[in-house]
Amino acid sequence: KLRLRGKGSGYKEGPEQQESNESLHLCVSAKDEIVYNSACSRVEKLLTSILLSILISQEDKENLLSLVLRE
Repeated sequence: KLRLRGKGSGYKEGPEQQESNESLHLCVSAKDEIVYNSACSRVEKLLTSILLSILISQEDKENLLSLVLRE
């Protein structure tokens, strides 16, 4: 089970039905340690892929801006 929690998650907790004041985070849980470890590995790979995509996109933007400023 994956649950996005913390500030900005939209997940309402407790009797007050409010977001937690904790930083945004992803909770991973499973009934079996093997499944848990597999889920953590998959989440880590996915988040790494997303981060790399963002960094590559940012680098591409910076390269484009550099080219434009030279002209």
